Amino acid sequence: MRSMVFTARLDKIEEVRTFLVDGLPNEYVSLTPSVDLIIEEFLVNVVNHAYKGQPGPLEVSLRQVDFDDWPHLAVKIMDWGPPFNPFEEAPQPDLTLSLEEKSIGGLGIHLVRHMIAHNSYSRERGANTVEVWIKRP
Repeated sequence: MRSMVFTARLDKIEEVRTFLVDGLPNEYVSLTPSVDLIIEEFLVNVVNHAYKGQPGPLEVSLRQVDFDDWPHLAVKIMDWGPPFNPFEEAPQPDLTLSLEEKSIGGLGIHLVRHMIAHNSYSRERGANTVEVWIKRP
């Protein structure tokens, strides 16, 4: 498993992204755009909501797993903000609105849900832990 702790700040997105993308095994390199979007979505949410714009710890890790008899890439994100399960508590976007009627934001978790095969959330020892599994092509 490849894991590292960063300071959750918006200017760290590229550093986190580089750490994860550089660690992708060759057979998962085609998943780089998915990993990029997932990291950006969760890092922005942690900075803006969990830490309210203040620096805080963010741990990210990457590992290969077999799930449902198929190889997957597992991306894990941990923060120490207030309890929040993005897969159950994030508001569902209203997809019936026109582009002009939609407010900015609110689509990230919706997009992530459609890119991943499985997800989990847990709250342990004061940390939010989100893990997503992306099926290997």
